[in-house]
Amino acid sequence: MNINKLIQQRKKLLTEYSTGKYRKNNDPVDFLELSLKEQESLIKFCVTYFIPRKTRNSHYTSYGFKHVFENTEGGFYITNGQFKGAMLISGFKPVNKFCLNSIYCISQKKPCL
Repeated sequence: MNINKLIQQRKKLLTEYSTGKYRKNNDPVDFLELSLKEQESLIKFCVTYFIPRKTRNSHYTSYGFKHVFENTEGGFYITNGQFKGAMLISGFKPVNKFCLNSIYCISQKKPCL
């Protein structure tokens, strides 16, 4: 998978899901503030650990998953918005784009939690 190509193809989603009502650090567009290496690492985490499903996974929100990423090997500090942006780029849309802490229809591939 070419992460750079994926980011370029789906970058428009970041602005489509940006409501403009969130404070800094909670907007998916914040994903673009990460370095390319950090973007790639975060996208790899999302596509490695999550698979789509039809029903919502209400056990964790974007805010909880961001902490999971930070505590994995190779993880680093990210904002809630950066995580939400990575999920969009990875193909996972939130159940409700207007929620501050997004919920997704996902299952975990690996027991990262």
